[in-house]
Amino acid sequence: MKHRSSIFSFKTLQGSFRPGAAVWLALALLVAAELGLRILTPNLGWYEGMSSLNQWVSLLRHELKTRRPEIWLMGNSILAYSVDVERLNADHGLSVAALPIGGSTLGGDTAMLEYFLRRAPRSPRTVLFCITKDDLNPNGGRARTSRRYIEYDTWRGISPERLFRLVDSRQTLMNSAKGLLLGRSTASERHPSLPPFQGVVTPETAFYMDGHMRNYAFDESAFPEIQRLSRNYGFQAGLVLLPVSRVYLEYHDAHCPELTYSQITEKLKALCGQYGLAFHDFSQLAPDTAAFYTDPYHMTAEGRAFFTPRLADLLRSDASRSGGNRAAIFGVEAAAEN
Repeated sequence: MKHRSSIFSFKTLQGSFRPGAAVWLALALLVAAELGLRILTPNLGWYEGMSSLNQWVSLLRHELKTRRPEIWLMGNSILAYSVDVERLNADHGLSVAALPIGGSTLGGDTAMLEYFLRRAPRSPRTVLFCITKDDLNPNGGRARTSRRYIEYDTWRGISPERLFRLVDSRQTLMNSAKGLLLGRSTASERHPSLPPFQGVVTPETAFYMDGHMRNYAFDESAFPEIQRLSRNYGFQAGLVLLPVSRVYLEYHDAHCPELTYSQITEKLKALCGQYGLAFHDFSQLAPDTAAFYTDPYHMTAEGRAFFTPRLADLLRSDASRSGGNRAAIFGVEAAAEN
């Protein structure tokens, strides 16, 4: 008995399949996805905060171009959590821009500072590097993140992220999908409504602190670079240790007895003097006020409200001296240039 032929037979499908058509179909799907992202992403809250480094840097450059602030604050997320820049400008009559780059070290801050300086319409009067001791460790988690910042000017020129939103948002989409699968939103992770820090080390906080302190060492390489930029662009540089909790201080000394926190601060003070940077240590400003911290080193809104006026006093001191001796900043005599 003969079987009837069918238009749905394997041979028919085999004959109708064209590799070229598959390629065109794939391209059409990619174009559709790209256009869809360009239409949708401006209105997606979760995407806004998870956007790429390129987009964040573009926002910071736009602020420098439009506002032309006199004082630049460099740092990472700890700076962003510690300082209320709107209050510095509105309530204290200052001209300040914060340029936080997530997970950056002092070396990463310095590299990004040079990137901004090359493109800003005018140089700042003052640049403050607002850091914690972990931003000096070349072996910690932030050092790995900062490789991207240190090489940013090089890889950005050929990066496909500049051209295609689909490439730019791939990690965002993956993180969002992961969040949905785990039953949580990326928006809540980015803008956490965290309870005040309870002053104890949890497994989660220990995990992050251990990562930042891994094989702790003190990297001095950024200091001559900061001095070079200060001379070339005509600004006064300073370094500020941001407020942290006592748990953070004690955890370091317990796990790094070969280089204690007090030894780090003394070393920082000496290096700042050597390279002509002002140095101010706020790290122990309020170590025992648990309500000021969401974890051992990120501040709450209450902590920001406490610290911001004190930083404003420092910056106003600098502003009052701007017409005089540029070697004196924040009431501290910077060492003579080498």
